[in-house]
This record gives sequence, C-alpha cells and structure tokens, in this order.
Amino acid sequence: MTVEFHTDRESWLLSRRQRIGGSEAAAVLRKDPWNGPTGVFYSKLGMLRDSDYEPEWLTLGRRLEPVVADIYCERTGHEVDDPGEFTIYNTEDVMFATPDRFVINTGAVLQLRTAGSNRSWADGDR
Repeated sequence: MTVEFHTDRESWLLSRRQRIGGSEAAAVLRKDPWNGPTGVFYSKLGMLRDSDYEPEWLTLGRRLEPVVADIYCERTGHEVDDPGEFTIYNTEDVMFATPDRFVINTGAVLQLRTAGSNRSWADGDR
C-alpha cells in the first residue's frame, strides 16, 4: 500500500482519476442509485467538472465531518486521528480509499456520514 499526501483539492482529484475508490465501486457494479459505470467513466476521463458530480448534500457532508467526528468521540469515548482531507491510500492494483478518520484506540477506519437534518452517524467501531 502507498500513501499520497496532497495539499490541494485539484491535485487530489487528479490522482483519484487513476484508480477506483470505495465510493465509486458501487456505481461500477450498478448498485449506486445516483451514479453508474458511465458516470465513473466520464469522471475518470475528466469530462465532468467537480460541480457536475458533487451535489450540495455531498459538499455539506464533507464540511460537517469535523462536527460529526466530535460527536462520535463524545458518544463513544474513542479518540480519532484525521489523516488529512487530501490523503489517499492506494492498493497495489486499482483501488484507493480516502478515510475520514482512524479510531486511535482500535485502529478502525471511521467513515463519517450525515443523513438529513435530524440524523447523523459514523460507520466504524461504535
């Protein structure tokens, strides 16, 4: 596994075009109700602008990650480490991941999510 540390969104997005990420795997397999293989194909070729494939709910979720991480820590007693917004973990072949946080005392990967105005959750060690 290799780790890439990017300092800006543009270089991070450019690097993401080289491999399939966890959030794109479902689209490639036709299991994502909002995206499919064609959308992933166009994004990998750079034929879509960021605004074309990042809806407002995704932008809001990304910006709320620190808040959801704080709530997760308060409710579970766990501490988390932020690898950085533009850090990419690559496998040896075609997959990559951009973990939101790592749970320090368990080593688990924590993916943070928001779900509407009255619900939020964190996937990982609870």
